[in-house]
Amino acid sequence: MITQCLNWDRWVGGYKWRSYRDGIRRLVPLDSASGTAETQPQIGLFRRFASLDVADDEHAMKAILPFAGEYGDILAVPTASDALAGPQYLRYNRKHAPLEVWTDEIRRMARAVKLWERCRYFLPRRERERQDAREELRSAVIDAWAYSTYSDEASTIKVEPLLSSDPTAANLLVRPINLLSAMWLNFSRVASGEIRERHCEAAKRGYQGRDGQWCLSFVYVGSGPEDDLKNARVRTCSPACKKWLERVERQSRK
Repeated sequence: MITQCLNWDRWVGGYKWRSYRDGIRRLVPLDSASGTAETQPQIGLFRRFASLDVADDEHAMKAILPFAGEYGDILAVPTASDALAGPQYLRYNRKHAPLEVWTDEIRRMARAVKLWERCRYFLPRRERERQDAREELRSAVIDAWAYSTYSDEASTIKVEPLLSSDPTAANLLVRPINLLSAMWLNFSRVASGEIRERHCEAAKRGYQGRDGQWCLSFVYVGSGPEDDLKNARVRTCSPACKKWLERVERQSRK
């Protein structure tokens, strides 16, 4: 089975929150005349999603806006009518995600990532705790795929099975139907070991960019169509980190 990467659309002009008569708040484009742009979510986007501050509605609305501006809504592709383009998608998600769905899904992902960290970093004498965390993680992933936080509909997290355009290929393609599905699919691939996640070597040595921000990124090793999947020899997450690490290593050899 091969995963087909998701090319996801977003409004170029960004988003704003709108309150509707039923009290639900949704993202809407700041300027629908700005048009749309296509983006491909990175493998590790689930970590950024899980780290968004949703302590209360005010914090959540502030944290979600820049994320949506860069990657789009987690459920709906941008159309003026708020409906998904193409009849094949209408049976899934017709509107942009309400604030409640954003916050629920962020918390759900944050819990899964925390469990994943507990599975990875543990003391040998606490093997039982790791096993318990692994079982909790398994249940969390199953629940995410099986149940929805959106109305009474079926789960909003889905993938579509596709046949390869190459008639001689024996592989089955799977494609996530929305950004939320893409993040859960990539998290599942990482947690299952299909994709290996490791810290950027420059981050481990304390690299700071020109803006003063610490590198806290990861390198994802595996095979697939995603541009950010690396081979096992790659140690850094970006050209800037690679250049800095090479300079540090040269100085240490002198």
